[in-house]
Amino acid sequence: MIIVHDVQSPLRFLSDITGKIKWNTGRHSPEVMAGILDDLHKSASATYAFVRDFGLWLSALEAGFVITRQPVSLKELTDELAAFFHEQVYARGNELIFDIDPQLMLNIHRRMLLTILRNLIDNANKNTEDGRISLSASEENGAVTIVVSDTGKGFSEVMLANVRKLLSTRSMTHNGETGAIYGFRYITDFCHALGIHVSIDSTPGKGSRIILSGLEAADKTALDASMKND
Repeated sequence: MIIVHDVQSPLRFLSDITGKIKWNTGRHSPEVMAGILDDLHKSASATYAFVRDFGLWLSALEAGFVITRQPVSLKELTDELAAFFHEQVYARGNELIFDIDPQLMLNIHRRMLLTILRNLIDNANKNTEDGRISLSASEENGAVTIVVSDTGKGFSEVMLANVRKLLSTRSMTHNGETGAIYGFRYITDFCHALGIHVSIDSTPGKGSRIILSGLEAADKTALDASMKND
């Protein structure tokens, strides 16, 4: 079921774009068609990203999977996310804002963190219309906190209870999740694997705030020295 749930958005967008191509071929200028083809490329990229995320999740389930941590620029990740979500956010009338120190580096598994943040933003965008989604980060004494918030419809009490129950489960094998809770499968499993603590504040009709804490800042001095040696 996780495949069916998570692949719906990119495939629906892919279906819409191919429909536009079918009905507009020969009716519009090359410039207009180029824009439609660009949307097609972005939709295909979103589908590919899902497949990569799913493959990583399956690999993490295997015994002996080793999490390799390395210095990662959070600014580079958010730039990648901004490009990835540009069309999807625009289509719902939302604004995506990043408040990130360009110098902030994390010692983390890059693809796992990217998957966590991409799914958080995707969930926020699905539940927000004509609103704002923001991602901010702060660092204190080597510990980094990332906050993803939105002005959307928020979690229902039942949904919030189910997600918090999922977050409290340390195993990467779950049973009985239904509906939108599937969207938190990667988030919870990868956060557990990386030792990231997740907390959620949400008010129905006013939005949600998801806090990732306990991330490790990379030693920038050591990183600079390593780059010089290279």
